[in-house]
Amino acid sequence: MSIIRLFRLGIRVAAWATPRVQEWHRERQMNQNESQRHLDAKNWAEAETHLIAALKEKSSAKVRGELLAKLSKAQLHQKKFDAAIESANACVDLAGKDPNQLWAAWDALSSIQLAQGDTTSALETLKSMDESEKFRAKPDVVRLLKTSRKRGNILVGLGRTFEARAASEETLKLAERAHGADHLETAHILAEDGALCRKIGDHPQAQQRLQRALTIYRASEEFHSVQSSESLRHLALSLEECGNLQGATAEYERFVSVCERQVGGNAKDLAYAQVRLSSLYVRSGRSSAARELLGPAIAALEREKGEALREALEIMALAEEQAGRRAAAAECRARAESISPTPATPR
Repeated sequence: MSIIRLFRLGIRVAAWATPRVQEWHRERQMNQNESQRHLDAKNWAEAETHLIAALKEKSSAKVRGELLAKLSKAQLHQKKFDAAIESANACVDLAGKDPNQLWAAWDALSSIQLAQGDTTSALETLKSMDESEKFRAKPDVVRLLKTSRKRGNILVGLGRTFEARAASEETLKLAERAHGADHLETAHILAEDGALCRKIGDHPQAQQRLQRALTIYRASEEFHSVQSSESLRHLALSLEECGNLQGATAEYERFVSVCERQVGGNAKDLAYAQVRLSSLYVRSGRSSAARELLGPAIAALEREKGEALREALEIMALAEEQAGRRAAAAECRARAESISPTPATPR
């Protein structure tokens, strides 16, 4: 057979085989592709089904590790904690000394431990993740940032505020290294650290962090985001708590304005801010502005009938008195006194 005929035969065989090979490859990848599609759509049960099917198919250790990490995530979101732990531990075993797979496996494991409320184990896992990453010739700064931020959030939840501050400082330095001083992700870290500083009474640092975050949000057109409005809220609270009533009034006014225009914002936060701002208005003799704010705030807080409503009614009573409406003030006080005292919501 001549070389030309062999060449033509090869082309015909390739033309016949190519679509069949492609179809075989598609079928082989179907479960992996479908699992990712369902993970992205947060269809956790469907993702789990396809991931289990994909794990039964022949694949490399690296691919199996990735599938197990995803499977633990899908199981975690369904609160299948035992199954999720089993998948994450299998992922750890499979990873061996591969730092990338090991980090992903530990990351999945720490999320499960946190969901179970096992903060001690979660902190130990995060410590292992940090040590493993720092041991590498070129540590991944984004990974170190993620573990530091998660550790800080755990410490805040445990009330270990000074340890949380140290973790927060480290997180901010890592964010600036990973993303830059003016990046949106850095703004989120600044906002979190500012809120923490405010809670422990370090108002100068809190205000500096929150102002920096807000400057970045404004520059990135994120001023009307939830994160930005939270920064405004904490800044206003910090200014009020350290006695800067004029500054607090200005920030509360900005916060209320942002919340009123925000789609999907927290109505309760808006009501609380309206109450705080109306209190400042009353203290400066602006009873009419206070009453205008308190009307919708009281209507929003009526559903709970808790301490916030009681406070709003007491401030309304003061505003009514300033306006010379003594009967209305007495009515507000009577309503306030009828509400049983409840623990105040942390601000």
